[in-house]
Amino acid sequence: LKENYNSLFKTNNEIWDMYCDKFDNVWIGPRAGGLCRFDGDYVQHFDISDGLNGKVVWALANNSATKTYYFGTIGGGVNIYNGENFMSAPFNDKLPAKSIRSLFCDSKQNLWIGTTKGIALYTKEGKLIDYSSVEEIGAITIFKFCEDKEGAIWINHDKGIHCFKAGKFYKPYGDLFADYLYFTTSTITTRNGEKWISCNEGAIAIDKNNKQLY
Repeated sequence: LKENYNSLFKTNNEIWDMYCDKFDNVWIGPRAGGLCRFDGDYVQHFDISDGLNGKVVWALANNSATKTYYFGTIGGGVNIYNGENFMSAPFNDKLPAKSIRSLFCDSKQNLWIGTTKGIALYTKEGKLIDYSSVEEIGAITIFKFCEDKEGAIWINHDKGIHCFKAGKFYKPYGDLFADYLYFTTSTITTRNGEKWISCNEGAIAIDKNNKQLY
């Protein structure tokens, strides 16, 4: 992998995002540009000559039910890949911004799109909803989405952390831990329900009773 990868990118090997699909292909968005797919033996490189609508891929996601891949670029919006061809997403002109920082397919096959100016949701039915003007969430820069076992979508962004459930955005901890959660980049949930959240102050762990553990 290293030999093949470095033959493609000899000057800058920093990675923006990675995704492993159900076929064990590893998709890589390198800062040097384009998109890579590692199949276990070989790294294949894609760029704008293959149909990507931006030089740098910031975010990756896959809807395994439909076998559709989504790639978010800087300035070009979202690319859709059907296994054979890349195409520009039909909703790109309706997004809050065309620089995509995060993509996530939830358990209902909806695509969450995090841009540098807010959130959009592309539903399973093909409808785009722009949430950037919703007062509770606004035109923020999104870093990461995840979904908990109750179906809530956790959203990490440059103003803190929100959740989305039953059609509403809310702060999961209110004003608790304000010294930590004013800028967050990712959230994970352990098997016993603890939330680990990365933030400007490092990382914070919170239990199911909203007690800080670490």
